[in-house]
Amino acid sequence: MNAFTDNTQAQANELTHRYVRIDGQRIHCVSAGSGRPVLLIPGWPQTWYAWREVIQALAARGFQAIAVDPP
Repeated sequence: MNAFTDNTQAQANELTHRYVRIDGQRIHCVSAGSGRPVLLIPGWPQTWYAWREVIQALAARGFQAIAVDPP
């Protein structure tokens, strides 16, 4: 492994929780990684947690994975 791979893996393991306000709705989202964004939307009644392993796998491959909770 090289420094780039180590850094990408570290970003994949770091989950960032945020709340954003869209049209008056407060939306919780979780993201990891950097690069081209990939939006993950769970089906009802699931939450971002259903995507937890996918978020880390995408982030490890150079994407910014973003999962949202349905309002």
